[in-house]
Amino acid sequence: MRLLQPTQFIKVIIVSLALIMLASCSSKPSSLSIIPESTNVVTVVDVYSLIKKGELNELEQFDLFKTFKKEIRNENKKVSRMMQNVIDDPTETGLDFTNDLLMFYVNEAKDEQYYAMAMDLKNEEKFTVFIEDLLDKGGVSFDVENEKSYKYTIVNKDVAFAWDKNKVICLTSKNYESRKNFDLTISTLFGLKENNQITQNKDFTTFYNNKKDISLWFSTNLLEDNYQYKRMTRELDFDIADNYVAAHLNFENNNMSMQWKLFPNDDVKKMVEEDPILNTNFNSDLLSFLPENSLANASVSMNPMAYYNMLKSENGFDKMESKFENEMGFTLKEFIGSFKGSAVFNLIDIKEVEYTYQNYYSDTVTKTEPLPIMGLAFDISSNTYIKQIIEKIPENDLQKRSDYYEIKIDNRYDMYLAFNSNTCYFTNDKASVKAFKDGGLKSGSLLMSNQVSNFKNNAFYASMNLDFDTYPNTIKKEITKAQNSREGRVFDMWSEFASSLELKQIDNYTMQLDLKTKDNNKNSLNNMLSLIDKSYNSYMGL
Repeated sequence: MRLLQPTQFIKVIIVSLALIMLASCSSKPSSLSIIPESTNVVTVVDVYSLIKKGELNELEQFDLFKTFKKEIRNENKKVSRMMQNVIDDPTETGLDFTNDLLMFYVNEAKDEQYYAMAMDLKNEEKFTVFIEDLLDKGGVSFDVENEKSYKYTIVNKDVAFAWDKNKVICLTSKNYESRKNFDLTISTLFGLKENNQITQNKDFTTFYNNKKDISLWFSTNLLEDNYQYKRMTRELDFDIADNYVAAHLNFENNNMSMQWKLFPNDDVKKMVEEDPILNTNFNSDLLSFLPENSLANASVSMNPMAYYNMLKSENGFDKMESKFENEMGFTLKEFIGSFKGSAVFNLIDIKEVEYTYQNYYSDTVTKTEPLPIMGLAFDISSNTYIKQIIEKIPENDLQKRSDYYEIKIDNRYDMYLAFNSNTCYFTNDKASVKAFKDGGLKSGSLLMSNQVSNFKNNAFYASMNLDFDTYPNTIKKEITKAQNSREGRVFDMWSEFASSLELKQIDNYTMQLDLKTKDNNKNSLNNMLSLIDKSYNSYMGL
């Protein structure tokens, strides 16, 4: 029988424990009490929810897991048998799988820096037997130290396990210096008074009360030793310490959602709210100019003068503004001030377009290539500056039609510009520009789509169609042409999984990314794991 090297075995222990947690299956967990208030990064994993949504109580359904088990068996058959017994009956570990798994970074001093993983216990005696048996079967030398209120063991001077009646923590040293202080750090964590625990941080409590399947809590203070962070601190005229970011990943039926939220300090909050750039006053009339059937679209609603004020604070702005005025004949402030603040972009299609041009030898050449068909609509308070810009376009590249302008780009492609006193539309789609004079498309516009509320209610919104079956043949040919057979199989698998992607700026502090999946009566987590498993099989040739 082969014995794993101590370092290898420690890694196997950690991975195995994580898998066991996900194979079994509230109040705040007891393990929160060993996280210091000063902790700058915490990850919360809702183990029970992941088990239920991913159907992880049946890990044998995944070939990737079978391969992992085979590797463990090849390395150490005793550990492999023990691992299988625990998967069959997870209660033998003594772990409480109904509560959250917590991962965090301990940074008490330069020689007390550790990556930590903590979880509640249901039965201390069972866990003690389990961890001793696991280490013993792995051929690892260890001793369990009994303190007054907890036990601990240090393995290979690199990893430590510590536990009491309610919780267990696994610590891995970040650097060599921290190896000698495991016992000191464990004593500190298990001896934390309530007023020194992270639950005393109100922002963290808000974060924890809104946790999802996997949630991350991050403070900018974590970067205080980083060179770039120190440089930013010197250059900025506001404080960037004590800002927190919360990220939440949630698996739903037909949707995987990731949300980021900033908890700003007073300086940042004041800066953002005194002159906010983004708002939710989107002009939905713009949607009538763009077709509903499209590959991607994006919208923004903003305060143009707040954006101008932000530009003014940039280095070299005065020089740039002076150059702009000299070339255009009007000031940048006047130009930006002529926008009302709403804009919407649409990638309508991709078509093969034929054009002619003169080559190096002055021969006329005809060429066909795929060209994105798109449109951009934005609202304005004055069309004075648009007219002045048109006057600067060379006559050979500009033709005035009855209701719009036709502009030749790079002597190859036709673009169209239409505007009135309050709206401007720029596109290379002739059908939609011809509808401009009538106030937009009479039918089939974005204004009639199920995305209208997203455009109206978010300061920024973008979506992309990922349903390959609905793509134009032009795109299908370009994508498949660039793939080999194995890449093609994996791409087909992902095409069966994904439907669309959406990004939303909900307010000044909150963004959300939604990956819509195709409906097959399964949770998106189980679908994703099955997809990863299929992709793995395809690449490994299983």
